[in-house]
Amino acid sequence: FGRGWTDIGYQPEGGDVPPELELLWAANSCRLEVNNGGFVQFFMNDTGKVAPEATKGFRLIGLNDVADLVDRAMSYFGEPYP
Repeated sequence: FGRGWTDIGYQPEGGDVPPELELLWAANSCRLEVNNGGFVQFFMNDTGKVAPEATKGFRLIGLNDVADLVDRAMSYFGEPYP
């Protein structure tokens, strides 16, 4: 998708898409998946790879409570996040 989405997550170097737009895309992808099938669906699908970027995107638009919730869900997998 643009600047730095790879199979291992977001890599900030290169590309033409502003990083803020990519973070908002990640946040929206998380929202869509969770609203459709919960966190299980989000993490079972490929979009779960962008969970760290989704939290940044939620914080970018002031949804800190949502970002905290995603962080808590990610903590299930341990550190570092897959």
